[in-house]
Amino acid sequence: MPLIVGIFLRAKTFGPVAGVGTLLLTGLTVASCSTSDTGSTTASATTRQFTAPPADCAAATSVRPVADAVRQYAGTRYGAGAVFTPTDLSAAPGMAATHLICNARFGELAQADSSSALRYLSISFTVNDSPGDAAAAAADQFQRFRANAPDEFTRMDIGDDADTRERRVGPNGTEVRTRFRMSNLTVDVITSDQDYSGAMPAAGADPELAAALRTGAEAVARALAGAIGTVMPAR
Repeated sequence: MPLIVGIFLRAKTFGPVAGVGTLLLTGLTVASCSTSDTGSTTASATTRQFTAPPADCAAATSVRPVADAVRQYAGTRYGAGAVFTPTDLSAAPGMAATHLICNARFGELAQADSSSALRYLSISFTVNDSPGDAAAAAADQFQRFRANAPDEFTRMDIGDDADTRERRVGPNGTEVRTRFRMSNLTVDVITSDQDYSGAMPAAGADPELAAALRTGAEAVARALAGAIGTVMPAR
């Protein structure tokens, strides 16, 4: 599946926002991006060619640095029952061999001691299996997504290329997405929040929430990149 331009996540499983119930692949359209750079992108982070995504969500998220970053992001909402569940890709023949999408919800709507009850986290792994130079194909795919996404982004120094962006969801919601590429692997980390009413708080109106979502997405992404040799299956 050499050309997956974008993965936007929606869930019917956990509620109106985050987790993944439907996988939407966007087409190519020309759009401009406003860019803010913070640090340089690390070049040639890996020359390894990946052949498959992690075996399952447990393999991808139970590695100590990743598990610690997830727990930090979830905060007091983290509990023993918080597990990642995979998106069912059976309706997209061939994708299971090159994709893994893991989703988690932290918190309970039954609690009433906070205005922000739930935190969501979705992690997707996409292995480009193009014949020839798969890393170059993945780099081209990464740049196409960046060029066609209308949201402002900030470059990050993770892997071979990375950025973080916020995206409006519905009338008052926000998701934060940090995505990075290492060789022919692209990883997307998406964070979002939901209050007790079922509505998505507007991150732009709540600096602390915006910072928490951004910090969480970037920390999980960095942990995954740092542990990639353990997270990804051996060749």
